[in-house]
Amino acid sequence: LAKDALRKGAGVDDPTILADDFEFCAPVVGPINKDEYIDALTNFDLLSAFPDMDNRFHNIRVDPFEHDRVWWSTRSVATHTG
Repeated sequence: LAKDALRKGAGVDDPTILADDFEFCAPVVGPINKDEYIDALTNFDLLSAFPDMDNRFHNIRVDPFEHDRVWWSTRSVATHTG
């Protein structure tokens, strides 16, 4: 399920994969709800500047203490063209 969500742009390409009560929270952003999250990511067009971006997601795992939480690592590679 998590791998499918990452393939679908973490909800940007298909917001229906996110729960209605979805909440995004990062060290300097959030918490924001599903609508705010989708709006923020669709207005932040990273692929215009980096059209060949490859996020190279890896080490995808379920949190051993919070079973409804999934963690992953990424090492993005891209060429700046814009």
